[in-house]
Amino acid sequence: MTVRKDGHVEPAAVETDLPKAVDEIKKGGSTCVMLSTTIENVHNEQDRNVIESAAKCNIPFYRTNWFKYPADKSQPEALEMYASNLKEMSELNRKLGIVGCYQNHAGTLVGASLWEVYKMLEKVDKDYFGVQYDIRHAMVEGANSWINGFELIRSQIKTIVLKDYKWGQVNGKWKVVNTPIGEGMVDFKNYFKLLKKYRINVPISLHCEYDLGGAEKGNRKISVILTSAICFFCGSFLFAQQRIPSDVVISPENLAQYLNDSVKNKLSKNGKITETVLTEYFRQKFAERFFYDWHSVPSRFQQYRQLYDNESGHLSRAKELMTDFSATTSWLLPFNHPNGEAVKPHPFQHLARQHKMVDVGFAYFYDQKNLLISVIH
Repeated sequence: MTVRKDGHVEPAAVETDLPKAVDEIKKGGSTCVMLSTTIENVHNEQDRNVIESAAKCNIPFYRTNWFKYPADKSQPEALEMYASNLKEMSELNRKLGIVGCYQNHAGTLVGASLWEVYKMLEKVDKDYFGVQYDIRHAMVEGANSWINGFELIRSQIKTIVLKDYKWGQVNGKWKVVNTPIGEGMVDFKNYFKLLKKYRINVPISLHCEYDLGGAEKGNRKISVILTSAICFFCGSFLFAQQRIPSDVVISPENLAQYLNDSVKNKLSKNGKITETVLTEYFRQKFAERFFYDWHSVPSRFQQYRQLYDNESGHLSRAKELMTDFSATTSWLLPFNHPNGEAVKPHPFQHLARQHKMVDVGFAYFYDQKNLLISVIH
């Protein structure tokens, strides 16, 4: 959420409007994890009010404004000044229990180079202030050396930004052009490997700064119809041998034929691939992907519980899903709920979209994997 001029919340009204905005987000079944702000100095009353208001609303992270190089100071002098500034900010953060972040950003502002960010963070309380690492801006500035910058700053990464870019000609001049993820030059494959290698498991901000017909600017009317979701992959695609049909559900016994030949040879015994072997193969493959590593789910769940007080909401929505519809639900209206009431189209649409399956997943862990007995009863 943005707290800045013309943002979701105006900084001057943060004390009254931020709690309202957070409440509305919670009513929608989500949480506010991060604020994008124009905070620059804790001695500025408005900046201090934003930090204090965010902390009162239990928002765990905020991003500052970008700093400029003053005309009357050398760059080393400016970095020393900003290092002291951020030190004071981190001390306030510790008192309030909130974490601040400075984003690396391509261009001429302070922090285009990760070395500048590293220098500014030398004095901070590193538990309460760090970097919002932006891979897109890191690659624009660092090209092939972006990994060096990542290695330099990785221990201080508190949040990350995901977006993509390419170089293109605009009105006859070469410029950076933002693109959907996977269509540009960002080396996501190696980036995700590094995130997994160093177990960097932090909040993610997805930026869609390319043309979406006005949707990217929050316009009420847009000029295009969005028909597909943004998808990106952390590893090579598993099914290289044949195209998977989109109009049928593939049975387990037929799934193996979509594996490439090398995987088939590795898994087969006496010319056959058993369902048990196939299941274990996919289970291990999913564990290699950063967002699907089942090994780390218990620890990540505990971290989630510490950050967010959402247990009652998850359990309530999980119970609604599992009691409103039977396990053998019909997919053709009309039919009735287990209590005898007629199923209406709107909740049926929600069932089809599986909106509350995330809540069921959370309930499974809240109930310590006891098959949701306490949730249902």
